[in-house]
Amino acid sequence: MKQSSHFTDLGGLPRFILDMTTPSPSDLFHLLIDDEVSEHIVFEINLSAEHAYQLSGKTYKRTDVDEIKTFIGINLLVGIKKLPPYLDHCSKLTTLHRFGWLLSNIHFNNNSIMT
Repeated sequence: MKQSSHFTDLGGLPRFILDMTTPSPSDLFHLLIDDEVSEHIVFEINLSAEHAYQLSGKTYKRTDVDEIKTFIGINLLVGIKKLPPYLDHCSKLTTLHRFGWLLSNIHFNNNSIMT
């Protein structure tokens, strides 16, 4: 069987992660969700909500980077560990109503420019 020359890397974690001495969960989270990613998500959620709520005439509270990092962190934690549903984690970090709003309004792209 002929081997493909396209895939020569052995895979696994990048060297810079393997070289980290005792990385904290927070360090690893910030590698995955850095400020640029967080700011992009915040921008798209606020843009989408502005369009939706402008049409309905309702008001809404804009999100920010800290809130999005908390939101993503709760989702990752509940998805990785065998923990009770996110409902049990919202009371300490955010309200259940706000978590639900973010969950239903999360956006990663501008729908008005999608083809």
